Amino acid sequence: MTKKNGVTEQNFNGQIDQEIDRSLQQVFADVRQQTEQICANLLTEDFVVQPASFVSPPKWHLAHTSWFFDCFILEPLNIAQTKKSSQYHYLFNSYYKSQGAHWLQTNRGQLSRPSVKEIMSYRQGITEAVIELFESNSLSLKQLEVIATGIQHEQQHQELLLMDIKFILGNHPWPDAYQQIADTDKFLLPARALGWLESTENISLFGARIDDFSFDNERPRHRRWISGFQLSDRLINNGEYLDFMTDGGYRRPELWLSDGWDWIQEKQITHPLYWRKKIKIGMNTISVV
Repeated sequence: MTKKNGVTEQNFNGQIDQEIDRSLQQVFADVRQQTEQICANLLTEDFVVQPASFVSPPKWHLAHTSWFFDCFILEPLNIAQTKKSSQYHYLFNSYYKSQGAHWLQTNRGQLSRPSVKEIMSYRQGITEAVIELFESNSLSLKQLEVIATGIQHEQQHQELLLMDIKFILGNHPWPDAYQQIADTDKFLLPARALGWLESTENISLFGARIDDFSFDNERPRHRRWISGFQLSDRLINNGEYLDFMTDGGYRRPELWLSDGWDWIQEKQITHPLYWRKKIKIGMNTISVV
């Protein structure tokens, strides 16, 4: 377990030693807080909507990541955190087939209940109960391994939360910013000349290292042949991508692989997902796809 830039990092591989029990407790508390911080700027209404079938309402992520610990740590100890645990088990399971039936992902936005307030209360109860188990020094190595997996699972949902929140806010005809950035000048600097990094053909190792956390589908570590390639030495900026668009980038099949070109034709794609043209109608300016 290490600290880097003030953030605790895990270096376990499902093999938990009692000596790092306390460190794991801190990671658990940090990750639970980070998930809630991601949602700190949202309005109550933002937690509930599901503008597309592949998007989950933010309140569902908050509940599901709590359900994991309730289901796999607290329930086996007969200390599930709500009288509604059986209902929550059905609503907040997510394709864990061994855990029984679940509400469909495509229908998550249909549920106004439980409320955001109830879910936050449920979440708080889960966090406090798991921390109490840490404090009691009663957790087995197997339970600690499950908690370590649950932490990684919640961090995956943090990424999904950011993706879904971006779609929720960006789907509005007057998109709102998720976070205001005071100093934008540093993002407007002219880009330096584009260079290329060359990688020669080689045999590389793939898969998780033994001393890092990993899921079973990331093991075993193995070798693969990699053909030579070139890679840009910096990211493309928005201005350069706009040049690509105005040069007919979405109309030229020679610039796309076959599947990509089929997708462009089928979906009538002409720009990146969150790019909008602004047009003026009367006294109002609106964003249109």
